[in-house]
Amino acid sequence: MNNSRRIGILVIILIIIAIALMLIIPTLNPKYIYTNDNGESFEFVKSPVGDLTMHVLTTYVTYKGDISDYQYTIPLRNGPKSLEDISVVKGINPVILNKKYVYITLNPDRNSQAVLASIEIAKVIGTADYGVFKIPTKGAFTHPVNNTNSTETPIITCKNANKDIGVIELRLGNENKIYSNKECVILEAKDEESLIRVADRFVYNLLGVM
Repeated sequence: MNNSRRIGILVIILIIIAIALMLIIPTLNPKYIYTNDNGESFEFVKSPVGDLTMHVLTTYVTYKGDISDYQYTIPLRNGPKSLEDISVVKGINPVILNKKYVYITLNPDRNSQAVLASIEIAKVIGTADYGVFKIPTKGAFTHPVNNTNSTETPIITCKNANKDIGVIELRLGNENKIYSNKECVILEAKDEESLIRVADRFVYNLLGVM
């Protein structure tokens, strides 16, 4: 084998190695940047939790009358890129963020995935550690369990929403989407598992990420 052929083979091998590294290295780096349609960039870190991969967002919020920013680290189950197919009606944020109190309500017959979806929302809009908006938030059912009102969980529907009380209803439908009915925000999903995706999409919308 002459030298020119050896050099040619070596170049091919180096190119193959370079391509392989380009494909592998991004998967090893847990950090990534998501840029929305307004050109704003947000930093995420992929964090494995058991069988799940959480997408941890670091964001900064400045409240009225404050000089400094407040940093929040928020873990969510889905990254924003994977949620771009879910439609959101424009101008929906004030329907919830201008309220004094918020209920997140769902059918009591729904499974644990629906409950997890409500938690994804509550931890951001509520008063918990992850709570960015610090609005008192409580879970509710759309109708009594077993046709009785034996549970302490309140019975709340969109009819209870008004200028002071916000209602977020999680329901099943024909598509994954977020829209409003007067003072009520409706998160509709094709199935219980998709409710988590729709809930995360709503959270990103509230935070201005999407």
